[in-house]
Amino acid sequence: STQSTGRKMGIMVTVKDPLEKIIYSRTHPPTSRHVFTTTTGGEYQICFQSNTTAWFNKLAFKFHIKITTGAEARDWQEVANKEHLTALQVSLRKIFADAENARAEQRYQKVREQRFRETSESTNVRVFWWSIMQITIVTVMSLWQMRHLTQYFKKKKLV
Repeated sequence: STQSTGRKMGIMVTVKDPLEKIIYSRTHPPTSRHVFTTTTGGEYQICFQSNTTAWFNKLAFKFHIKITTGAEARDWQEVANKEHLTALQVSLRKIFADAENARAEQRYQKVREQRFRETSESTNVRVFWWSIMQITIVTVMSLWQMRHLTQYFKKKKLV
């Protein structure tokens, strides 16, 4: 669709890598496909913005987002054409890529589990010492109150 200014509607797509560096930034028509390849693992930020500046625009946007990674994201037909591979060779490459993705996922889960274990152990130690501190404070306060009340009753000659 076209606005009254003659400018076409579109969607600006910006992708930042885990180091906050912009690796993809383009404006696309409302119906489009966005593809980018990365070599760094981690959490990426994807920002979609309308390029319209109308304040009271009644346009609605509907998104269908499909994010694929690893072997699933690869265009195997292009690989086959480029390297002149047979269907069997492409199939073997897919299986190898899937196995590599599984190994990478296992490594990631192992690191994540280790980080979680360290956090849990740190939290357990903190809870232990917090409990010890609470018990100490309650014990000291109880002893102080007993001493104070004993002195009070002796002073008032009630004991």
